[in-house]
Order: sequence, then C-alpha cells, then structure tokens
Amino acid sequence: MITIANQTTSVTDNKTIFEFRGLSTDDKPTQKYVEQDVSNGSTFIEMDTGKVFMFNESELAWVEI
Repeated sequence: MITIANQTTSVTDNKTIFEFRGLSTDDKPTQKYVEQDVSNGSTFIEMDTGKVFMFNESELAWVEI
C-alpha cells in the first residue's frame, strides 16, 4: 500500500510533486496518481529497504538516489 506523505500541485500545468512512502514490492506510479500527473522531483521511499527514488518524468522512470 502506498501512502502520500506530502504533495504540491501546480495549478497551471496540473502537475504534482508527490512524496510517496511504500514497500519495495509496491508498484511506483509513473503517470497519474489520484487524478494528478506525477512530475519531476517526486520522491518514493521504500519503507522496508530505506531506498529513496526520484521520478524522471521524461523517461517515466524512478531513479534511485
């Protein structure tokens, strides 16, 4: 189960920077989540591994940082 810890939405382009928390086995969202576009700078923290990922919108991929 994925939890949203925080989100900031830009009204002008309907993009949202999310701070997600979840397990390594959870599917990380790559486009829309709760009707908002996931954008560059969104983060995902895997609670079971401690790994942190940042979203690369142009590749639709999560990159470990």
